Amino acid sequence: MAKIPALVAVLVALLAMAEAGKQQQCREQIESQEQQLSHCEKYLSQKGNNFELTKEEEKQPPQECCRALQSFDRECRCAAVREAFGRQLEKDLEESGGWVEERKMQRALQKAKFLPSSCNLQQRPQECQIRPPMVL
Repeated sequence: MAKIPALVAVLVALLAMAEAGKQQQCREQIESQEQQLSHCEKYLSQKGNNFELTKEEEKQPPQECCRALQSFDRECRCAAVREAFGRQLEKDLEESGGWVEERKMQRALQKAKFLPSSCNLQQRPQECQIRPPMVL
């Protein structure tokens, strides 16, 4: 009987090590492809007149952004999208003196969540999990 809990503990440890290795791999990919991600950052902050985008602009990210995401391993794409969203939000905060219009942030968050599927990339899950920053 004592063998089963030990086996479970070993399996949990192996899964944790695999997950840590995957996270490290994603960080390395993001660092090496940082420049290409800038196309996605621009798309996430893209604004037309009064922050309104046409339906076509809203749906289709630029090809450069889609190619950048496609170059990531499938399991690293959402991590890359989260990185692009976070960096763009930081830039917006710097440019605006620490304040970003909530509507603009929500629009960028929605675009980020569905960016891989907007680029027609096969993705599981289809929606990236991105937590909005805490608002004080």
